[in-house]
Amino acid sequence: MRRGRVAFFPGCAIEHVQHDIGDATIRVLNAIGYDVIVPDGLKCCGRPLLSLGDRRAAEEVAAHNAAIFEALEVEAIVTSCASCGLTFKKDYPDLLRPGAKAPVVLDIHEFLAGRIAGIKLKPVGKSVTVHDPCHLGRGQGLSLTVRDLLQTIPGITLTEMKDPDRCCGFGGVMRITHRELSDGIAADKVHNIIATRASVVATGCPGCCMQIADALKRHGSEIGVVHPVQLLEEALLIADRK
Repeated sequence: MRRGRVAFFPGCAIEHVQHDIGDATIRVLNAIGYDVIVPDGLKCCGRPLLSLGDRRAAEEVAAHNAAIFEALEVEAIVTSCASCGLTFKKDYPDLLRPGAKAPVVLDIHEFLAGRIAGIKLKPVGKSVTVHDPCHLGRGQGLSLTVRDLLQTIPGITLTEMKDPDRCCGFGGVMRITHRELSDGIAADKVHNIIATRASVVATGCPGCCMQIADALKRHGSEIGVVHPVQLLEEALLIADRK
């Protein structure tokens, strides 16, 4: 039974590097009854431009994306990138010209919250610890929403790490411009992750996924790193196979 039609904004990291997160997002949305479109012609949300101080360029991409969003006939626009979501919510109202309508974009966790009830899920036997991305936790206030969503998956055991909301060190362009500082912050994060003895780290930011996976590998750890939507996908696919 179809429930509606939504648009998915992948963002640069998912579109160009982490296709698996985007694929998982679309499959989960399809599985719970939503048709998904990825609009043509979308550009970067503008977050890297703002981080580099190029406000004029950020205003241009904001106007471009907002025009595409406004023409869509969908129930909602969702993104699985915490940084993109924060940019749409907090920055677009100021970046767009006065009187322009800022698009309403939902993070995938908040869209799925309340829509998973009644969906058949099979157990995923994994011990999971959660890293709260800066742009998802402090930025959008969705830390509890992420945990609530994960706890709908049977067989998931959540184990909190120390300072789950402490930055992983990715920090957008900081990973490029201040590599030594970035690596030091990541090392602290990895220490806290390993101490949980979890088998998987779940985090709702593609940048954090890359940063933490790289840091764990450099420290000789085999702990997996996934976006929460990928754990939900696993539960849905297992259910389909049954």
